[in-house]
Amino acid sequence: MKKILAVTLNPCVDYTITVPAFSKGEKNPVKKARKDVAGKGINVCTLLRNMDAPVIAAGFDFMDGRVHVRDALQKRDIPCVLTEVSGNLRTNIKILDAATEEMTELNENGHPVSIEKAREVQEQICGILDDLEEGSVMVVSGSAPAGVPTSLYGQLIREGKKRKIFTILDASGELLRQGVAACPDLIKPNLEEFFQLAGRRLETVEEIAREAEKIRRSGVPMVCVSMGPEGAVLAAEESCWYARCVEVDAHIRGLQGAGDALVAAMALQILQGNGPESMLRMGMAAANASIQLEGSQMAGPLEIAGMIDAVQIERVTPI
Repeated sequence: MKKILAVTLNPCVDYTITVPAFSKGEKNPVKKARKDVAGKGINVCTLLRNMDAPVIAAGFDFMDGRVHVRDALQKRDIPCVLTEVSGNLRTNIKILDAATEEMTELNENGHPVSIEKAREVQEQICGILDDLEEGSVMVVSGSAPAGVPTSLYGQLIREGKKRKIFTILDASGELLRQGVAACPDLIKPNLEEFFQLAGRRLETVEEIAREAEKIRRSGVPMVCVSMGPEGAVLAAEESCWYARCVEVDAHIRGLQGAGDALVAAMALQILQGNGPESMLRMGMAAANASIQLEGSQMAGPLEIAGMIDAVQIERVTPI
């Protein structure tokens, strides 16, 4: 059976705090608070499991402290192969302003790992890739703890491609730059990450589409740029599309998993053999359904189905 492998090297506990109206430098009353074991790849796995998709999680599990990734994944019925390392699971604080629906994030770097453990996790992931059927999907996403070479994501992508696994990269900084050099099948930067790749800021959808098409022609077959509330652009198969959600009357309860939901839904569409427009539509529906859930919870089939009709897609001519 084809599966989706999601790699998370720097998992975390997301501590989401909702305040009525955030005031910098002042005392703020807390309206709601919740904690979720998360991280980009874990969020991907969670949505896919909600969709009853065949998924497996890989990465590090930090063994000091009371909270462990393996326990959280088992509670969500997500199969996993994890490399155990010393250190505590990092905590990322998310402050959601209920009035403006804006989020302020305070993310810890995470406990460093040894180069030996970095090699061990790479070997474990390659072992999983050996067992996957051709046409399976690997999602490599998020940050990496200190001690992990910045070349690792690129190495994993090359190993996946050798085995005819569809590879997806969602990272930032040097991990993104070196990962792109390995020519993954799909990259999903947000706007700031995309501007880093482009070397400049871009103002319009058409300019973003042009730069995405440029990267596509350089060897990355699909480039999806997530733009927050402005939607997303996808360059693939000699075309570019722009998608956004319209006429949605809903409250934002958690922004941190939107990009992960987009990636997860696109990965499932790829696994099912569907094309770029279907990928973008389902990805946008999943992202917009997930931000209506509190904390780092991820949407399921009913929530996603309820958002599909709100997704508007149009072709874009790059300029």
